[in-house]
Amino acid sequence: MALEVWLQTTNTTLTQVNGQRKYGGPPPGWSGPTPGTGCEIFLCQLPREVYEDTLIPLCQTVGPLYEFRLMMNFSGQNRGFAYAKYATPSAAREAVRTLHRSTLPCGTSLVVRLSTEKHQLVLEGLPDVLERVDLMKVLGELGEGLVGLKLKTAVVGPQRQRQTTALATYSSHHAASMVKKVVVQAFKKQFGVTLSVSWTSSTALPTSPDRPDKRGPPLPRRTSKPTNRPPRLSSPSLPMSPPQTPLPPPQTPLPRRPPGLSLNLPPSPPSFLPPPLPIVQGFSPAVGSGITPDFGGAARPQEGGPTLETLLGGTNPVFFLRWLCETKGLGAPTYELLQQCPCAEGYQLFLWKISIPGLPAPALPVMAHVRLDPEAGISSLMSRAQSAAAMEVLPYLLNAP
Repeated sequence: MALEVWLQTTNTTLTQVNGQRKYGGPPPGWSGPTPGTGCEIFLCQLPREVYEDTLIPLCQTVGPLYEFRLMMNFSGQNRGFAYAKYATPSAAREAVRTLHRSTLPCGTSLVVRLSTEKHQLVLEGLPDVLERVDLMKVLGELGEGLVGLKLKTAVVGPQRQRQTTALATYSSHHAASMVKKVVVQAFKKQFGVTLSVSWTSSTALPTSPDRPDKRGPPLPRRTSKPTNRPPRLSSPSLPMSPPQTPLPPPQTPLPRRPPGLSLNLPPSPPSFLPPPLPIVQGFSPAVGSGITPDFGGAARPQEGGPTLETLLGGTNPVFFLRWLCETKGLGAPTYELLQQCPCAEGYQLFLWKISIPGLPAPALPVMAHVRLDPEAGISSLMSRAQSAAAMEVLPYLLNAP
């Protein structure tokens, strides 16, 4: 095999670590400091038969490598992407300029861009008996590099149970990823709880309607002159307005084939900001981005009429659907993931059940297609899949009597 011959010829050592094969970190003879943020590049769309004997020499044509990591699966093939770290950010940028769209010996065009080295983890579902000092000790035993920890305890669900969420900051992406691989199993074994762990690049802990901030009750809503369109929502961390009293459900069912979009919406409170909605069930560890909503020809606007994108004006579809349902007195929608599976090449199919209490048939089955991106996070994938599902439901509500 060409890889084995190359390893023997160059006296190169590769280390298998948790689904990835690593060179260096640092390599033999490295005399410089450890590279900081912005020094890593991301290589994707790699053919399955391409390995380090081709990729490492190619990356070294730009400059010395501090580290190279090729993602591997259990069958021994690569997973289609890799990471290469250089000594300086300028060397990484030069590698992107030089290697992007270059042709591999097999004829495939290589895709290269700067890596987003996330190093913060959100841990949800922690035992509420854990104090900050105790949690730092537990995380410190699972891996190195913990440099910061924030905690928030809130009351959730109809039973008003306490739930603790933590934001853990690590010195590097590698240190955080090593902890992420073992923390769920460790907490299940030690405390009997199942954590939800996700990447984040924000310094703020996530919020939801049932998880108020410990700093105090939500601020009162500001009163202002009503407008004819919902507000542009810029931050999901603003306080939520008090829930509105649901009105009786409409007697006429929603049309099966709405003729177009209607802009006759009731006035919207400028300070209203519905927070993100919780996921009811879990999903497979895929990652992705890039949603193309598909209305199936049934909910497209009429010729010459306003488009749904124009109506939203950049507003998150999930927030807009929540605002619209509560404005119409239908109650807040909830999302339940029924199924996730691959469909066309590079896409995932999500089957949702969106429940809107005030509708005659409150449960709506909705399909959403999401394009995968190996570098995007799981939480980003689910957020975008929810947005695509909301885009499918919005035309029906906008055309309801």
